[in-house]
Amino acid sequence: MIMPSYKIAVACLGLAAWIPFAARAQLVVDNPSPSYVLSPTDTPPAPYQGILGSAVFLSTSVDSLNSLQLLGSGYLVLEQPSGPKPAPAYPITSAVIYKAGVQIASAPISYGSPEWRTTESAVPGVPTYILLVPFNFICSRSYAPAVVTAGSYRLNLTDGTNAFSFVEFALAPAPPLPKLDIQVVGKATVVSWQDPGASGLVALQESADFQRWSTVAFSTRASGSITNSVGAGQRFYRLRSGL
Repeated sequence: MIMPSYKIAVACLGLAAWIPFAARAQLVVDNPSPSYVLSPTDTPPAPYQGILGSAVFLSTSVDSLNSLQLLGSGYLVLEQPSGPKPAPAYPITSAVIYKAGVQIASAPISYGSPEWRTTESAVPGVPTYILLVPFNFICSRSYAPAVVTAGSYRLNLTDGTNAFSFVEFALAPAPPLPKLDIQVVGKATVVSWQDPGASGLVALQESADFQRWSTVAFSTRASGSITNSVGAGQRFYRLRSGL
């Protein structure tokens, strides 16, 4: 899930000013994809045959307001050729986030109801039994400048000692947001900005009360200048970013 960041500028008659109204995103997930496949690493102990799953970020920005959060789900796959039997203890107990080999967060694994399925084995006409055990987790870490920094990370599904599956990701410094400049020229307000980099700019928006926002057209996607006629009362502007 992409959490938007904002910079808001306040424009009143005869006043030119900008005010940052939300905590600036410090770090973002580098090249995020909709889903990260949990890749098996250690060979599961018999009779487990495999682990299927994926992880998604609940927030791709990490700062004083947004923690690093990963949501994962999948299945343990167990094969019992001789038929359904009571399931043994499931090996995965927790999801753990590591930074440079140091654990910075952990969360327990929650299991759903096991489901037996029948499928054909390697011998034609001879069935085998597969047990699918759904699992899920939410692993998070609050932002701390001394702990959560730019670099490579790894989330392991583990029994406390061995890693059974993992997903790797990286955090990078957030690109700078552009600065709004507001000037009153005659009977018009001129709102302008220059994008210092790939800020992920989405739109310029305006409001009269901080409650209802409308998008204002601008000249280019990267930078622009908007001229509005001056009316009674005050008007607020913000640049909405996809960070």
